[in-house]
This record gives sequence, structure tokens and C-alpha cells, in this order.
Amino acid sequence: MIELLRDALGLLLVIVGALFFAAGTLALIRFPGVRNRLHALTKADNLGLGLIMLGSGLLLGSWTAAGVLLLAWLLGLGAASVSAHVLAENEVRQLETDTDDLDAGPASDAGTDADPGARGTTGRQS
Repeated sequence: MIELLRDALGLLLVIVGALFFAAGTLALIRFPGVRNRLHALTKADNLGLGLIMLGSGLLLGSWTAAGVLLLAWLLGLGAASVSAHVLAENEVRQLETDTDDLDAGPASDAGTDADPGARGTTGRQS
């Protein structure tokens, strides 16, 4: 009876974890912007992976297997956070570069703003 409950709970955790993975994938497709997608994807995938590993540990019923699954989950957490940080940092740099390109256009030329005659006026107030 205990084994049946353990197996049922393990299966339930694996299914719920898979649903979190599906939700993360849907968020990756539907959310606008890189940072929104990264946030939703890393949160859903980390929780989904944790639930799947916990359920798998219950299904396997071995402390050794549970330790290996815990280590795999911790490595997955580290890899997801590092990769999300690198992608977000790259997005911020790209946005800063795009903004700098807009500021460097001909409208920001100091000579145009300093010379009132360049605008087609004489510089005198009537």
C-alpha cells in the first residue's frame, strides 16, 4: 500500500513537472521581449525540473539515485541562471548600443544647434 502511494505521488510530481515545462515553453513563444521570456522560462523550467527529479527519486526508491537526481537538479539550476544572466546582459548591451546609435544621428550635431543661421533664420527676434 505504501509503495502504491509512493508511486502515485512520484507519477503525479512528474506529470506536474512536465506541465511546468509546457507552460515555460508556451511563455517562450507568447511573451513579448527577451527579459519577459527569460524570466518565465527559467522560473517554470527550474520548478518543472525540480518536480520531475523529485518524482523520479520517489519512483526509483533509492537514496543513491535521489542524490544523483538532486545533483543533476542543482547543476540545472546553476546552468539556467548563468545562461539567463548572459542572455539578459547581452540584451541590455544591445539596447544601449541601439540608443547610442539614435543619439549619434545628425540631429545631435553641435554645430547645427549652435548656429541659428543654419535653421534658415537671421537669429534676430522681431
